[in-house]
Formats: sequence, C-alpha cells, structure tokens
Amino acid sequence: MSNYVSGGQKRDKAAAKRERSLMGAIKRGESEGRLLVLAEKLREAKLQACRARRSEHSTSTEKWQSITPQEILKKYRRKCERRAAADAEDAAAEP
Repeated sequence: MSNYVSGGQKRDKAAAKRERSLMGAIKRGESEGRLLVLAEKLREAKLQACRARRSEHSTSTEKWQSITPQEILKKYRRKCERRAAADAEDAAAEP
C-alpha cells in the first residue's frame, strides 16, 4: 500500500492544478467568460478538497461555498499582480 494516495490528497492536487490553470489564463489575458468558467471550476475543486477532509476544514467549506466566481477571479488577479511585481523587483535586483 505504499503507493496509496488518500482522496483528500488527490483532491488537493486537482485543486492546485485548477489554481495554476486560472493563474496561467489570467497571465495570458484570456477572455472574461473563460476566466469565470475556470474560476467556477477552481471553486468546485476547492469544495471537493474541503469535503474530503470534512472535520478539519468546515470553515473553508463554508468560505468556498459562499464565494462567487467573480470574487475568486478578483482575488487571483491581485495575486498575479503581486507575483508580477515581485518578479520585476527580483529582475531589477539582479546584476
């Protein structure tokens, strides 16, 4: 059973993959409609991951149930902007 991966870990990986997909789409400047679809898919993946670990993260489940795709998109756009700013600072600091 050394190769066994629990359902929670699988769902965590799926959620991380959805998160990377959304971030990449934001960076590529994809259409608003496509971004909203990806945000909804991320929301569903996060909910599944939270439900897989029922007792640990009931507040996380409530958070992801109540958040809209527009709010998710806004949050991840800010995250992309912060990463871009940090990358620019790093590039400027290199000799």
